[in-house]
Amino acid sequence: METTSTVDVSIVIISYNTADLLRDCIDSINAQCADRLSYEIIVVDNASLDNSCSMVEQAYPDVKLIKNSDNRGFAAANNQAMEISRGNCILLLNSDTIVQDRAVEILYNYMQTHSDVGISGPMLIDGNGLLLRSIGTYRPPWLTMLHTVTTFLTKKWQLDKYSPENFDYNQTFEARDVWVTGACLMIKRQVCTQIGFLDEHFFFLGEDCDWCYRAVKSGWQVAYVHAAVVTHLISSSGKNFSSTEKEIRLKANCQVQQMYYIKKHYGFAAHATYRLFLFVLCLSNLCYRICTLCVLMFDVKRKSQMIFKLKLACRLFTTTIWSSKRLTW
Repeated sequence: METTSTVDVSIVIISYNTADLLRDCIDSINAQCADRLSYEIIVVDNASLDNSCSMVEQAYPDVKLIKNSDNRGFAAANNQAMEISRGNCILLLNSDTIVQDRAVEILYNYMQTHSDVGISGPMLIDGNGLLLRSIGTYRPPWLTMLHTVTTFLTKKWQLDKYSPENFDYNQTFEARDVWVTGACLMIKRQVCTQIGFLDEHFFFLGEDCDWCYRAVKSGWQVAYVHAAVVTHLISSSGKNFSSTEKEIRLKANCQVQQMYYIKKHYGFAAHATYRLFLFVLCLSNLCYRICTLCVLMFDVKRKSQMIFKLKLACRLFTTTIWSSKRLTW
């Protein structure tokens, strides 16, 4: 890694109880970036309980390490790193990712040759090489409500034109109606200067969509670059929770962040309408789950699943009555 005053790319990784994955991530960066571009790696540890910090300090002395005394969340931790970064571009990268052949270089070169592009993201695949959803589109509140209903009824993302089922990911394109996931997101330094860093009211989830939307409103394009490929092992930082608890927290957090996003970009009236809509929907779902559990309470095979769905329904309903702007992980 270069030690000059500026570098091509500052790579920011947030660590939370993922020591082994973090090691693999850093190794993949060094293997794919060395001798191709100048870069620095900044790791922010959100009070991990494993040996993440000691591992970085011992194995990677050139990596800048920020150790937080508590879990500050994804947005705030990234902002800490960006404050001290030196790159012409900044790459946000999850600790549970593996950089594939020249992915960082490909993203950086694309940004340098496309002056109107402020943010870009790669193709994401899972550990088995299967395509992951890595881009989405902005939806006004009325469309968000329609999307919520169709997703609730059909369990499919019917109205998302960028879902893998509806869109060909084997193409590179630029658009003003697209956002890329913060699992691997590159942004130009001048864009950060213009629109600011991540909104820290988004503790986890939603901050990437908000950031891209702010960039678009300031005149920048967002690009999806399919030639850059990154493996994403998906949310390994939540491994300390049971799968059911993790899913409940995740879905409740999504709902809270969506409400804040609508209030921020569409105003109080839109927020109040959307919250009332969620209240009715979640109350209906809660009543349905209670009735279902009563009917199936003697069905041993399905009882545990029904209890989980009831817990989820309760949590989602609760967030429509009371919620802070963010939920801790």
